[in-house]
Amino acid sequence: MPTSSRANASAQPPPPVKKRGRSPMRKRPATATGHRDKEVRSVWDEIDLSKSLPLAKTRGGAGYVRPTVQPQPGHLELSFLRAADQIDTRRALVENSPYQQKLAKLRLERLRVEEEYLLQLKRESELERIRGPKPKWYESKGPEFHYECNKNTALHKNRDNWSDTMDYRNHLLKSSREFTMNMRGPVPVPR
Repeated sequence: MPTSSRANASAQPPPPVKKRGRSPMRKRPATATGHRDKEVRSVWDEIDLSKSLPLAKTRGGAGYVRPTVQPQPGHLELSFLRAADQIDTRRALVENSPYQQKLAKLRLERLRVEEEYLLQLKRESELERIRGPKPKWYESKGPEFHYECNKNTALHKNRDNWSDTMDYRNHLLKSSREFTMNMRGPVPVPR
């Protein structure tokens, strides 16, 4: 059996591994793994797996039939419907209360606002990604110079798609303005 994960193309056994000798100064502690291995082996020797795990006798591929349990014709459907009816009845007592309905509406509203906020963050990051370099970017120093230089390089690489990029940018700006106007407006108070 090969010891490495690579396939053994020559089908030759791997070379023998030389074991290092231990120095006389270094001694193995009393709780070494060798003692535990003997205990584990003795435990596994005592277990007879053939008694605990019944093995199925193999037959020819064409003669195998998978055993199935045949329930009574209407029993399964009735038990399923009874269980579903009990769950719905319990749920209806709680969910139909005005408090639960109001709470559900508030949760949905909160999720909607969170979704709009996350979309706004994505729009802002996308606007930053597609923007061109700042004016006089070449006068900046440090990491800002390299950042703006990369923006300038990307601008020159994508000048063939400039009109599409500008349309995309305008669409993002419009959506961003709409979000800002919606968030500045009065928040409706639930009644």
